[in-house]
Amino acid sequence: MNRPSFLKRNSGVELLRIISMGLIVLAHITQTVSNLSLGPVPVDVTAASHVFSHFVLSIFYMFGAWGNIIFFIISAWFLLDSKEVKVKKLIYLIINVWVLSVLILSFFVLLLHRPPLTITIKCFFPTLFANNWFVTGYILFYPMHTILNAIIQQSSKEKLLKISITMFTLYVVCNTFCKRLFFPSILIFWTTIYFTIGYIKFYLPNLSNNRKINIYIFIVSTFSLLTLTYITNVLGLKIPFIHNQMLYWGSNYSVFWVISAIALLNLFRNIKWQSKWINKTASYMLLVYLIHENLLFRRYLRPALLEEV
Repeated sequence: MNRPSFLKRNSGVELLRIISMGLIVLAHITQTVSNLSLGPVPVDVTAASHVFSHFVLSIFYMFGAWGNIIFFIISAWFLLDSKEVKVKKLIYLIINVWVLSVLILSFFVLLLHRPPLTITIKCFFPTLFANNWFVTGYILFYPMHTILNAIIQQSSKEKLLKISITMFTLYVVCNTFCKRLFFPSILIFWTTIYFTIGYIKFYLPNLSNNRKINIYIFIVSTFSLLTLTYITNVLGLKIPFIHNQMLYWGSNYSVFWVISAIALLNLFRNIKWQSKWINKTASYMLLVYLIHENLLFRRYLRPALLEEV
């Protein structure tokens, strides 16, 4: 009897998938905490603070963008080898999102309280209203990947490098230092990352497989983000204009998160081992995301649970 395909995957990559989801969950919990009035000092993760724990929470909040980027980069690495769009996979994903959304809605209606009509409608159309933006984004991106693969395969090494550098500069570097330049969107950003990963995978095997270089890249990029955030905190305590810019360097378009995520993929990808437990756990990560970031769960249950804690 054949084992499920996910059990045959490299457990190093699957472990990174689990870690990325852990970062996302931690960021979402931090997001909820920052919206609650807990204790004598309200937590505002966007604001500079003398309190070290507030600085840590700001970092935790930015982990969400890091986890999102890692999760997508893992998918991109494998999609680059795909030759067709699996319609059944797409339909299965859409149905799963819908069923889970309606089940949680039913739970709320029967055991807790009926949500407002607008929220109820959104629960019946979770993909249409992007209740979980990452999933809706992926559903839109996935059918495009074979077209992008064709462009990558038909482009020369020099042409693909020019495409990657140009898009990376416009939609990653520029939007790290000044937000909303060149009309960015998550789909354009993902396309940019896809071309970049494609170039690295097909033309830079020595770099992507070099453990020392990737460790160095990871340390430098992560340390740079933490250092810039610390400097922003120090300056924000003295300059009103910078006071609410603590999340500036760790957005979904952050060049520091992107570079460190690529380095992490290269490091974990070269860990050659298999673990049924790791691979099985990793196969539930999308379910973890859909449940903990469900529209009703994040609006009502998560705040209530954290207030109790």
